Amino acid sequence: MCSSDLTFFNKEKDSLGFPLPAGSIRLYEPDSTGNLRYIGAWQVEDTPKDQKVYLSLSNAFDVFTEWKLLKTQRIDKRTNHQVVEVTLHNQKAGKVPLRVIQDFAGQWKIVEESHKSVKVNAMQAQWKIELPANSKTVLRFSVDMRI
Repeated sequence: MCSSDLTFFNKEKDSLGFPLPAGSIRLYEPDSTGNLRYIGAWQVEDTPKDQKVYLSLSNAFDVFTEWKLLKTQRIDKRTNHQVVEVTLHNQKAGKVPLRVIQDFAGQWKIVEESHKSVKVNAMQAQWKIELPANSKTVLRFSVDMRI
């Protein structure tokens, strides 16, 4: 595992320049097939306009995820049903505990899931999954979101 640091200013010229609320910043990059691959995250505090934002990202190149929206369906004019698949890869020689956090909008309810989740708060669900060495595991869930 290696880490890298990223610093930027919350300035309008960089398409920002408004107060940033505390929360997670997650970064993704495309892999060789064009799918987005998680490369790191960091918690930031409330950040006023024009202030410096500092991120210290850890990058485990041999542990990564692939997120896919398999299906989306409108149930009624305010409710959508989505089916999501997240493939978790562990290319390490040992098992790895992994925490998957998914943000949702509005009122939401997980209808079906391959692994048991916990509701973290009004906007997030979390799955804790132990990945065996040199393996991949598929997390699949469906959610109804009412906005």
